[in-house]
Amino acid sequence: MGNSLTFSFGLPVRLVPLAKGLATRLPGGDRLAAGTVKVRRPSAAKSYAIWLKHLGLAVRHGMEGPPASLVEIGPGGDLGVGLAALLSGADHYRGLDVVPSADLAATRELVGALAALFAARAPRARPGWPETEHLGDTGAFPRHILDDARLARALDPQRLAALARLVGGEGGEDDEGDEDGGGRTFAYVAPWDGRGIAPAGTVGMVVSHAVMQHVDDPRAAYRAVAAALAPGGYATHQIDFCSMNLTRHWNGHWGCPDGLWAVVRGRRPYLINRLPLSGHLDLIRDAGTEVVAVLARARSGGIPRRDLAEPWRSLGDDDLNCAEAFIVSRARG
Repeated sequence: MGNSLTFSFGLPVRLVPLAKGLATRLPGGDRLAAGTVKVRRPSAAKSYAIWLKHLGLAVRHGMEGPPASLVEIGPGGDLGVGLAALLSGADHYRGLDVVPSADLAATRELVGALAALFAARAPRARPGWPETEHLGDTGAFPRHILDDARLARALDPQRLAALARLVGGEGGEDDEGDEDGGGRTFAYVAPWDGRGIAPAGTVGMVVSHAVMQHVDDPRAAYRAVAAALAPGGYATHQIDFCSMNLTRHWNGHWGCPDGLWAVVRGRRPYLINRLPLSGHLDLIRDAGTEVVAVLARARSGGIPRRDLAEPWRSLGDDDLNCAEAFIVSRARG
């Protein structure tokens, strides 16, 4: 495996993650495996920024406006992105996690802080990548998407109180009907098996943020997304292709033979699937959805091509050097 053998005692992975993977197979390793799961800490500012990014880029590439229903794959520690969608006028949210990790009480505490951000038309505090500030208008807030009339309805005090009750787990549906008589819903499904998302053809938008690189069966997941989307519905996925510090090089996971990678994975509930950008795009298209935009972020200083392991030796340069991507897709119809 070339020069990658000169560190970590001849292994292309760091010793600490290797040891953790091995330890998960020992007696009592289930607790250690569960402890390797990292979740997003509750943060109104971060949830607000993530939602405005996904919403803005979807609208930029053809979505007509905020969806009536949202499914989020892998929300983690809080359901703030879903709450932000409801505060943008959505009526239905479902979060899906392989491992139960969301804190409904912490999410409920975000209602006031998120509502204040929307009421102030605040810009994203931590823009991050991809840059979307040019998609806003006054003060980098997307007023063309979230106009005053929409926000007045969404932030009505009675609606906020109903959302707080709903998010707090007081039933899966609130008692306040919307204009066409339906109730708002806020659901969290965990453990999720990576397959079914929602009844076929019912979802306006599906989002995932730094999640699809962790899904063990991305083919099944993308098919579930395609099946759940309503005709013309949108899906946005921000995907990280780095090794999560498991290897010395940022893309060194493509230098690990499958057997060694299985040892690093151990009995963890998930790790990274190592699928490159082209693989994700192929699966999205194969599922029946149309890719309408791909924003890719290249990075240098990765593993030398000569050190790639099977089956990654045929990776194209675009895949090998892609550290991050944002994908917008659309259901046909």
